[in-house]
Amino acid sequence: MNKKIKVLFISIGYVPEVTPSDKKFVLDIVHDLSDKLDITVWSLNDKKPINKGMIIYCGKNTSYRYYSKNRIFHKHLGLKYKPHPLHSSIRNGLEINASLLWYLVTHIRSIVRVNNPDIIHLSDSIGPVTSVIKKIFNNIPVTITKPTVRLNKGLIYDLWVRLSLKSADGIFTFTKCASNRLKGMGVTENKVFVLPWGVFPKVKNLSNEEIYLIKKRYSCKNNEPLVVLIPRAIGKELYEYINDIKRISVLVPAKFVFAIRPTRYLESFSDIGNENVVVESGPSDFYNLLSVADIAIASNTSNVGMGSSSLLPLAWMESMLRETPIFTNSAPGIEELVINGCNGIIYKNEEDLSAQLLKFIGKDIEHMKKNAKESICEKFNIKVISRKYSNYWSVILQR
Repeated sequence: MNKKIKVLFISIGYVPEVTPSDKKFVLDIVHDLSDKLDITVWSLNDKKPINKGMIIYCGKNTSYRYYSKNRIFHKHLGLKYKPHPLHSSIRNGLEINASLLWYLVTHIRSIVRVNNPDIIHLSDSIGPVTSVIKKIFNNIPVTITKPTVRLNKGLIYDLWVRLSLKSADGIFTFTKCASNRLKGMGVTENKVFVLPWGVFPKVKNLSNEEIYLIKKRYSCKNNEPLVVLIPRAIGKELYEYINDIKRISVLVPAKFVFAIRPTRYLESFSDIGNENVVVESGPSDFYNLLSVADIAIASNTSNVGMGSSSLLPLAWMESMLRETPIFTNSAPGIEELVINGCNGIIYKNEEDLSAQLLKFIGKDIEHMKKNAKESICEKFNIKVISRKYSNYWSVILQR
């Protein structure tokens, strides 16, 4: 039997907590990789402080080591920390990077010595410290999951990111669009691998009673269509977006439900809905809501969509997996998930969205629902993706 590749997987975790639209992709991928590779997870940003190593069993006669450290170590740097509402913002990224630099001095050497990895893998927001890690462990290949390229945040940070990306031995990015951008920054082609996020292709079948209760919660009348909105907008832009949908709701006979990520939800949002438009945080049964919905509208916006260029959200995949097609506007990489008219709709503007909803709401779109699920099962199946992780790491080690 061939020796398993040993990987030290360094994850940033989630800030300030895991939200309904954020499935733990890192843990999902590690669970599936654990029977193929020898995995150690070092999580630097969990909700609860856990200061000792743990063994987490995956239910497949195997396990992976899991080390966790809360962001409480910011205090060692004299940083005043308060979770930012935009937990993927560059400010949090810089805080994590600064904290990791501090942590490198006292911890990473010992963790590497204990686990003796063949590969060190970093998740997105700690990617910029790759250059530092490569200086310390120049004989160990370092790879990064870098779905987005958040630059233009300052000359020093831009240079640091570019230096780190170029020093990595491999970069796993989510879309071809992002891959091309990385190559345009000077990352050599043989270092870039396209690996999207993914989901397990299993869905809970809801009972008639569960479906009835969800529709009753939103006061859906008889066979009134239910449309779920998964906004990526924030602040003022989100207010404007809600008002756009309120205008559309006058023309389109459906119930519209905004399921806003808790970290982006404001209490004042609840006051701007109306009889046809519900605005809420979450909800906790978000995935069940996606299963009941007829259509999901998932817009990319100038604020967040461009800031997270070429990122295909897991919530969209979860929606399509449940045979709920996505209606979205165009953004980098979108066409790699949504094929217009086949498994969803890519609309041009507010008027076009209204027209597309009128065209499909209440109509037979079984072909689109079926295609949506099939595209996720074939291209965004986490088991397929984890196999590619393993294969790409083998290629990098053979260089």
